[in-house]
Amino acid sequence: MVPSDGPVVGVDHREVIASRRRRWVAIGIATVVMAFGMVNYAAAFTGPDGGFRPAYAGIGLALAPFVLVICGFVTHHPQAPRRVVIAMVVFVIIALSVGLLDPLHGAATGFAAGGAITLREPPVERVARWRAWFVGSYAVYGLVVAVLAAPAGVIVALTLPLVFVGVADEFVEWWATRSP
Repeated sequence: MVPSDGPVVGVDHREVIASRRRRWVAIGIATVVMAFGMVNYAAAFTGPDGGFRPAYAGIGLALAPFVLVICGFVTHHPQAPRRVVIAMVVFVIIALSVGLLDPLHGAATGFAAGGAITLREPPVERVARWRAWFVGSYAVYGLVVAVLAAPAGVIVALTLPLVFVGVADEFVEWWATRSP
């Protein structure tokens, strides 16, 4: 909701704009940390001898809690510690299950789901539903790109998981200003 969208009843417009800025700053910072971890995680599976290198996987996965902490605390989520713990459990479940198809894509989908849980929700209805839909669409899109063009799949996995959640929030806020 930008200033030209008009007022939303019962919501301080300045707080909405500040919350939006915090959300995108959190997504930007968390994406940089996530990309660093994901590069290490991907390097664990692409060794010169074709073997698995657990040290790289450990470094990559050790950064996952920091990504989710950044999402929760930079956006000033009132239940950030609780949400980070829940998001870590969801991250592990999704990263392991989707990771059976493609390890890098599984971790990226886990980050998308974790970000959907830890980022502060905009003050509109049906945010969780749209976030879940966008996380699911990211999972399908990322897997298709990873299968069809592996280098592009790596770029998608490094940059887009949390952006999809941010776009879902933007869509929900836009939809709320357009609804009668």
